[in-house]
Amino acid sequence: MPGTLKESYELRNKAAADLKAIREAVKNGETIDEAKSQEIDRLLDEHGELVKHIDLLEKLEKSNFEQVAQQEEKKPEKKTERTADQAFGDFLRYGNIREEDRSIMVGLQERGADIMGQSRAATDPQSHTAGAGGYLIPEGFQASIDVALLNYFQQLEAYDTLNTGSGNDIPWPSVNDTSNKGRLLDENAEVLVKNAAFLSRTLKAYMFTSDMVKIPIQLLQDSAIPLESLISNLLAERLGRTLSDYTTTGAGTTEPEGVVTGATASGQSSVAATAITRDNILDLIYSVDGAYRSRASAALMMHDSTFKAIAKLTIGTSDDRPLWQPSIIAGQPDTIEGKRIYINNSMAEIGAGNVSVLFGDFKKFLVRRVMGTTLFVFREKYMDFLQIAIMAYSRWDSKLIDAGTHPIKKMTHSAT
Repeated sequence: MPGTLKESYELRNKAAADLKAIREAVKNGETIDEAKSQEIDRLLDEHGELVKHIDLLEKLEKSNFEQVAQQEEKKPEKKTERTADQAFGDFLRYGNIREEDRSIMVGLQERGADIMGQSRAATDPQSHTAGAGGYLIPEGFQASIDVALLNYFQQLEAYDTLNTGSGNDIPWPSVNDTSNKGRLLDENAEVLVKNAAFLSRTLKAYMFTSDMVKIPIQLLQDSAIPLESLISNLLAERLGRTLSDYTTTGAGTTEPEGVVTGATASGQSSVAATAITRDNILDLIYSVDGAYRSRASAALMMHDSTFKAIAKLTIGTSDDRPLWQPSIIAGQPDTIEGKRIYINNSMAEIGAGNVSVLFGDFKKFLVRRVMGTTLFVFREKYMDFLQIAIMAYSRWDSKLIDAGTHPIKKMTHSAT
C-alpha cells in the first residue's frame, strides 16, 4: 500500500475510473467475459482496500503525534523522564521494577484495581513488586490496542459508545410517545392526561478474555523485538474477533445483545435465497421510519462478500449506472442509494435464511466498555519451560436502544 495520502487518493481514483470505463464499455455493447469479470473483481477489491488504507492514514494525519514530538524536543535535556510505556515494557521483559518506575507502576495498578480484584491480589500491596503481574496497561499501550481492535472491529465506529469507570448495571431509559398528539383546546374545556410509555434497558459488563499467549523469555529479553506492538496485535485481534461476533449476533440474555439480534424484521417477503436486487435494498431502506432514515448516522451494514455482490448491481431498466457510488472526495464515504456502508464480517453472507443486510440509525446501538483493557502476566506458571504467559481482558455489553419505533431493520433471505 502507498505511504502517502496523495498516492492513495490517486490509486483509489484510478481504480474507480477503470471501473467506470468498464461500465461504459458494457453499455456500448461489450460483453463481460471471464477475464473481464476477474478484472472487475480485482478492481473492486483494490478500491475497497485503498478506502480502508486511506481511512487509517487520515486518522494518523489527524493525530497529535507530531505536536507531542515537538513538545518532547523542547524539554530540557538534563533530565530524561521515564514514560509509562518504558516502565511497562521493562516490567514485561525482566519481571522487576526500577526504583524510579515504582510510582508509575503503582499508579497504573491502582487504576485497574477494581476489575475483579485481580490487580491487587496479584501483587504485594506494600512493596508493589512485580510478582505474577496484573498492572493496568498504560495509556500509550492502551491506545495501540484500541487501534488494533478498530482495524478488525471496523463497525464499532458506526455505534454509539459509552465508557464507564466501573461495571455496575446501568439502566438506560427510553420513551415512546409517538401515539400522542397535542390538541386544539375549546374554551373552558378540560385538559386531558396522556401518559407516555416509558421503557428501560439494562447495560451490564460481561467479561471477555484473549486467553493466554505463552512467550519465551529469550524473546521478551531481546530488545530488538518490538514487544509492545507484537503483544498488542496478538491480544487485540483475539478480543476484536470475539467482540465483533457478540456485538453482531449475541443473544442478549447472558451475553451482549448483537445488532442483528436487536434489529426488527423489515417485513419484506420477496428476498431470494441466494441473491439481492435493488428493489430489496430500497424496500429495506424505506421500511425504516423517515425520522431515522434521514439522519446522517443512517447507514447500511453487511458482510464484505455481500457488498461485493451489491457493488456489481446496476440501477436497472435501461440505466446501467451502478448502485455502488465510490467516493472521489477525501473524507467522504462510498455510498449505496446515498447511504454509507459499514462492513461487518461477523454478519452472515447472502444465503438461505440468512440476515445479510442491516439498515438504520446505528447510533441507536449502544456499546458499553468498562475502564480499559487490562493485561495480566503469569510469570511462574510456565517457568519450567522458560516461558511466561500474557492475557488481556476487558468488560463490554451492547444493546439496541429501541423505544418502540425500530430504528434498525434487517433483510432476511427466504429459506428456499
